[in-house]
Amino acid sequence: MLYSVIAFLGLLAFARGSPTGAPEAACVTMTPDPSPDKHNANATTNEVSPYNVTANVGSIASGMVVNITLNGTEEFKGVLLEARLNSGDTVTAQGSWAVPSSDYKTLNCNTTAGALTHKNRNNKTLPVVFQWTAPEITSSNDYTVFATVVTSKMVFYVKLPTDTITVIATNASVPPTTNVTEPNFTTPPSATVPTENPPSATNKSETLPTEKPVDLTTTTGSGNKLQLSSAMFCLAIMAILGRMLEMTG
Repeated sequence: MLYSVIAFLGLLAFARGSPTGAPEAACVTMTPDPSPDKHNANATTNEVSPYNVTANVGSIASGMVVNITLNGTEEFKGVLLEARLNSGDTVTAQGSWAVPSSDYKTLNCNTTAGALTHKNRNNKTLPVVFQWTAPEITSSNDYTVFATVVTSKMVFYVKLPTDTITVIATNASVPPTTNVTEPNFTTPPSATVPTENPPSATNKSETLPTEKPVDLTTTTGSGNKLQLSSAMFCLAIMAILGRMLEMTG
């Protein structure tokens, strides 16, 4: 009972442009005050909103940032921004938000930064660009960003949508691969080839036979002696022949 009262008061404060922003009680409905007797006439469900919410991309990888622009023809006092799945769990805030200025703060919807809301009731000019970080996922999903915009304490527009944003998983699980056992080809041992050690190159010089120098003086003398002996021999023969000729004459 106490929780219901607190939640109701929180939603009512949001509708009146709470200076501290939307309460966590508004995370699911994104409505300032769900009571029909309070704001049903001002919910503007049958009116054209002066605001529009757009995303700068139609698809993005998980974990990447999307720029969400709130634009319109009127100033506003408060806002509540959330991103949700298009199917499955469509009421839980997804991803996280960055704080663009001192006029805003994050709100603990599902995660500590699962939503973004205003921090004061000052009039805020348009356009305003917010940054939403897509969640880390293992399978691709479609998301929509919703904005509830408060113009005054009695006029607000609930869950204005962007176009669908497809978040593509970057770490999708890969089917297990079949382990193929490869045949074990045993490599025969390589034959050891004896290697001949080449003779070590040493600096020993080979002893070559040396020729004795020719003594030119000795050789010349012997030749002269030989020539002299031959000459004397020839003279002796001629002397003998001369006597023999004398005797026969």
